[in-house]
Amino acid sequence: ALPHREQLHLSLTFPADRTPPMDVIRQIMDSHGYNVSDWSFQLSGLGKVFSYELVLHAAGPLDPSVLVGTLSGIENLQEYRLSPSRG
Repeated sequence: ALPHREQLHLSLTFPADRTPPMDVIRQIMDSHGYNVSDWSFQLSGLGKVFSYELVLHAAGPLDPSVLVGTLSGIENLQEYRLSPSRG
């Protein structure tokens, strides 16, 4: 049998001029046991809003509420959405 891999989708939205680098986001995810397997990027709001879209994988079951607590404290984060992948 294949090992269980939890997959989550995460959107992070920042002011375009105060967006943390990818390395900072990756370090936060790594510290919570998640591997970033895919990235996408969006610039919107006439160049004023930047969003990361991440696909996260965990080797085993993790409590996403711990990550939510950390997300709430990220400087300049305007919005986030964390959702499980079904399928």
